[in-house]
Amino acid sequence: MALVMLCATSFLVAQTAAASDNTSSTDNASPEAQDERPAYWGPDWADEEPDDESADADAPLQDPEGWHREADGSIVLDIDEKSGQAYRVPDDCEPWSTEGMRWVDRTHYSFSRGFCWPTRWFDGVFGDADDQDRESVGTSVRIVGAQLLQEDGDHSSDVRFRVRAHLPGVERRLSLVFSSERDFEDDNAGLPGAPETTGQSDDNAFRAGLNWVLSAAENSDLDMDIGLRSNFKTFWRTRYRVNHPLSENWSSRFTETIDWRDTRGFRSRSVLDFDRPVGRHRLFRLTSYAEVSNELVDEGRHWFWQQSGALGIELTKRSALRYLVSVEGYTRPETRVENYRSGVTYRRNTWRPWFFYEIEPYLLWPRESRYRTTTGVVLRIETQFGIL
Repeated sequence: MALVMLCATSFLVAQTAAASDNTSSTDNASPEAQDERPAYWGPDWADEEPDDESADADAPLQDPEGWHREADGSIVLDIDEKSGQAYRVPDDCEPWSTEGMRWVDRTHYSFSRGFCWPTRWFDGVFGDADDQDRESVGTSVRIVGAQLLQEDGDHSSDVRFRVRAHLPGVERRLSLVFSSERDFEDDNAGLPGAPETTGQSDDNAFRAGLNWVLSAAENSDLDMDIGLRSNFKTFWRTRYRVNHPLSENWSSRFTETIDWRDTRGFRSRSVLDFDRPVGRHRLFRLTSYAEVSNELVDEGRHWFWQQSGALGIELTKRSALRYLVSVEGYTRPETRVENYRSGVTYRRNTWRPWFFYEIEPYLLWPRESRYRTTTGVVLRIETQFGIL
């Protein structure tokens, strides 16, 4: 019964979103509006143009908001029907007159510009003065608030954030990072994140450090973080990631992360993704995850493992769905399944280019309750500032 409810909910969300997006999209949008791709949850699997054979089946997605980018770096949000005057908001850190700008856009621009310029000053003073090929620099801020509603009475909430100051003019491309202890877990489909863990105590902790890109190649990269956690505990992390095409339809990505946390010891996390595009606007992903740490060994659980499958679907230029199933467990005292999970996430960029919301209903079958079905939903709101 619960599974039927989840499927019905996801179907209703998809149909409602698609219907509203299609009816609200404008036919008068400029060519820029058709090509613009906003930042949203999901892999970058819709960049390639379709071939002639699939052009009809995979037509370009509509933009339900009707926004489009101007040559001066602004975004047109709407056009007054009477006067025909366009209402624009800036999308970068260049000087911009706030006259006539609505208060919410004026406030957002003031914060974003305040984040960008101190970093540019630092980079200009301490960076390479002879480097004429600099990328955009500045500070990006991402804040996500989440509320969990679960049938067993758990109504936890949390706020996650990440502040990153990019310093590309400094040697080795350094950046300063200040974030919540639990990082955002949407880089890999559902891994290692779990919606039912929203509001765990670790979410209230934070970390601050320096990120150093050691090497960056076309298909691989290596970076390192060092800094402080809550209560002035030190940490160190290094990550290696490599991408490799397997065939015309399949590609793989392997990520190995090793870190050391004061009082907690060492931890190793391995992620192996297999991706297969299903048309221009869909991606199927299989993911294997394994983690071992001093904490898990001391607790007698040794290795944590997880297998998941996800299907990402781009509904419009500003909305997407992700269907996910996963199974996870530990290898001690014996290898067994601790949780089965199934869920769907709907993500939408609306109102402003920097505002997002998510709805994630899910089903959970935990071993501790003899695999009895537990239902829940997580609601999220996200805002972004600075150069993103």
